[in-house]
Amino acid sequence: DKMIDEKRDAKTMSERVVHIEVPFGKPIEEVYTGVHDGPVLGSGISGLVRLATHKATGLKYAVKCLDLGLVHTEEGLQQLREEIY
Repeated sequence: DKMIDEKRDAKTMSERVVHIEVPFGKPIEEVYTGVHDGPVLGSGISGLVRLATHKATGLKYAVKCLDLGLVHTEEGLQQLREEIY
């Protein structure tokens, strides 16, 4: 897959960022392992970062699992945006 090769060859972390998506209506657990129970790599104001593995390719990703229930204000939403980007 061209996208995978490009990400693998990227020089900087920002070039390696992948927005994980799954086909509409398909649970993420059917595509990736570790989203809910993978090793915790870190944490932030809005959730945990876990190690997840794409089942079909075996590629490993650091996945930020956001708890949107913790965002109650516009300020909280802005902090979340800053943390993601």
